[in-house]
Amino acid sequence: MAVNIEDKRTEMELNEYQMTYTEYQEIADLSEGNNLGSIPNSILFEFWERLGDKYGFRWETAQASTKGGRYFLAAPNYINLTKELEQVIELLPEGN
Repeated sequence: MAVNIEDKRTEMELNEYQMTYTEYQEIADLSEGNNLGSIPNSILFEFWERLGDKYGFRWETAQASTKGGRYFLAAPNYINLTKELEQVIELLPEGN
Protein backbone atom coordinates (compact mmCIF):
# COMPACT_ATOMS: atom_id res chain seq x y z
CA MET A 1 0.00 0.00 0.00
CA ALA A 2 1.42 3.38 -0.96
CA VAL A 3 -0.10 6.80 -0.35
CA ASN A 4 1.50 9.83 -2.02
CA ILE A 5 2.55 12.51 0.43
CA GLU A 6 4.55 15.51 -0.73
CA ASP A 7 7.30 16.56 1.65
CA LYS A 8 7.36 20.38 1.46
CA ARG A 9 10.77 20.62 3.14
CA THR A 10 12.62 18.87 0.33
CA GLU A 11 10.05 18.78 -2.48
CA MET A 12 10.57 15.02 -2.49
CA GLU A 13 7.58 12.80 -3.21
CA LEU A 14 7.12 10.36 -0.35
CA ASN A 15 4.91 7.30 -0.22
CA GLU A 16 3.58 5.73 2.91
CA TYR A 17 4.50 2.08 3.44
CA GLN A 18 3.53 -0.50 6.04
CA MET A 19 6.02 -3.10 7.23
CA THR A 20 5.02 -6.51 8.55
CA TYR A 21 4.73 -7.23 12.28
CA THR A 22 7.92 -9.30 12.05
CA GLU A 23 9.81 -6.45 10.37
CA TYR A 24 8.48 -4.01 12.96
CA GLN A 25 9.69 -6.22 15.81
CA GLU A 26 13.08 -6.57 14.10
CA ILE A 27 13.58 -2.80 13.73
CA ALA A 28 12.41 -2.25 17.31
CA ASP A 29 15.00 -4.75 18.57
CA LEU A 30 17.73 -3.31 16.35
CA SER A 31 16.93 0.25 17.43
CA GLU A 32 17.00 -0.69 21.10
CA GLY A 33 20.37 -2.40 20.64
CA ASN A 34 21.66 0.62 18.71
CA ASN A 35 20.56 2.97 21.50
CA LEU A 36 22.41 0.78 24.01
CA GLY A 37 25.52 0.75 21.83
CA SER A 38 25.46 -2.98 21.08
CA ILE A 39 24.18 -2.72 17.46
CA PRO A 40 26.19 -0.58 14.99
CA ASN A 41 24.48 1.83 12.60
CA SER A 42 25.55 -0.34 9.67
CA ILE A 43 23.14 -3.09 10.81
CA LEU A 44 20.26 -0.58 10.85
CA PHE A 45 21.25 0.58 7.37
CA GLU A 46 21.22 -3.02 6.13
CA PHE A 47 17.70 -3.47 7.53
CA TRP A 48 16.43 -0.39 5.66
CA GLU A 49 18.25 -1.41 2.47
CA ARG A 50 16.53 -4.82 2.63
CA LEU A 51 13.12 -3.19 3.12
CA GLY A 52 13.85 -0.74 0.30
CA ASP A 53 14.56 -3.63 -2.05
CA LYS A 54 11.42 -5.47 -0.93
CA TYR A 55 8.98 -2.54 -1.09
CA GLY A 56 10.62 -0.47 -3.86
CA PHE A 57 11.72 2.68 -2.02
CA ARG A 58 15.01 4.52 -1.59
CA TRP A 59 16.10 3.23 1.82
CA GLU A 60 18.03 6.37 2.77
CA THR A 61 14.83 8.46 2.59
CA ALA A 62 12.84 6.41 5.12
CA GLN A 63 11.31 8.38 7.96
CA ALA A 64 8.54 8.04 10.51
CA SER A 65 4.92 8.43 9.46
CA THR A 66 2.45 10.38 11.58
CA LYS A 67 0.53 7.09 11.88
CA GLY A 68 3.47 5.63 13.82
CA GLY A 69 4.01 1.95 14.47
CA ARG A 70 4.53 -0.12 11.32
CA TYR A 71 3.96 2.85 8.99
CA PHE A 72 6.79 4.88 7.49
CA LEU A 73 7.41 7.29 4.62
CA ALA A 74 10.01 7.01 1.88
CA ALA A 75 10.70 8.15 -1.67
CA PRO A 76 9.82 5.50 -4.26
CA ASN A 77 12.66 3.90 -6.17
CA TYR A 78 11.49 4.38 -9.73
CA ILE A 79 14.40 2.32 -11.05
CA ASN A 80 13.04 -0.77 -9.27
CA LEU A 81 9.52 -0.01 -10.50
CA THR A 82 10.74 0.33 -14.09
CA LYS A 83 12.52 -3.04 -13.91
CA GLU A 84 9.39 -4.69 -12.53
CA LEU A 85 7.26 -3.16 -15.29
CA GLU A 86 9.68 -4.42 -17.93
CA GLN A 87 9.45 -7.94 -16.46
CA VAL A 88 5.65 -7.84 -16.55
CA ILE A 89 5.65 -6.62 -20.16
CA GLU A 90 7.93 -9.52 -21.15
CA LEU A 91 5.35 -11.96 -19.74
CA LEU A 92 2.49 -10.53 -21.81
CA PRO A 93 1.46 -12.47 -24.93
CA GLU A 94 2.64 -10.94 -28.20
CA GLY A 95 0.30 -8.40 -29.74
CA ASN A 96 -0.58 -6.69 -26.44
